[in-house]
Amino acid sequence: MSWRVVAERDARDPFRSMSALVLFGLFGLLFAAVGYLASGSTGVAGILGSVANGIVPLAGYGICYGVIAGKRDSGSLRVVLSLPHSRRDIVLGSALGRLAVLALAVTVGFVTAVLVFLAAGGGGIDATAVLLTWALAVLFAASVVGVGVGISAAARTAGRAVAGVASAYVLFVVAWNWIPGLVRYVIGGFRFPTGPTPTWATVFAYCNPERAYAVLSSTVANRAPPVSSEVYTSPGFALAVLVAWTVVPLALGYLRFERDDL
Repeated sequence: MSWRVVAERDARDPFRSMSALVLFGLFGLLFAAVGYLASGSTGVAGILGSVANGIVPLAGYGICYGVIAGKRDSGSLRVVLSLPHSRRDIVLGSALGRLAVLALAVTVGFVTAVLVFLAAGGGGIDATAVLLTWALAVLFAASVVGVGVGISAAARTAGRAVAGVASAYVLFVVAWNWIPGLVRYVIGGFRFPTGPTPTWATVFAYCNPERAYAVLSSTVANRAPPVSSEVYTSPGFALAVLVAWTVVPLALGYLRFERDDL
């Protein structure tokens, strides 16, 4: 299939420029330090999950923003489209190719952390929890790639793509939890909200992909039930959130890309 050719090419491109080796080195060093520092702990899976929550978005947006928008700027996208590739092939193949690179980086990090943890004398490692946390980190990486490639497909220049992924990072990491309060402030006549937090605001908080990954990885690492009986705090809801953030931005980016005149 044509999208497979695009995926293979986009997975190989970072290796040609050596950026993939830099990425793997950074993941390896960071996770090696975490594995060493966590050698006295029995909750290594939870620690690895927290580290992945911090580093995967930075790395993912960094390798995705230019995968399509950069080719627009350089003019190479027209060459690619002159081959038997549709725009859908380009978006899907680019996403799968960059996901392969990011998933491999996550794998390098987890394997390095576990090896250093064991070499440093750490014990009591829960292999099942670590494996499940790794699988969830790959799924989280897929959601990051979905957003990053979706923005790259929708942006007409690499500069706009950089601004888009930077805005997405700030939104998910910093601003997401402020939005309900801001809405309540405006609705309340520009007065600071008082009283209990409404249900819609709590549901909104759990729709953040980083929050969803944190819920899933914490559930796996701690073998703990959800914090409440509400459906939006459940692992199933968190899983649906990650899948949605993988598919919806990618689809929207493709629709914009399909309509654009290159």
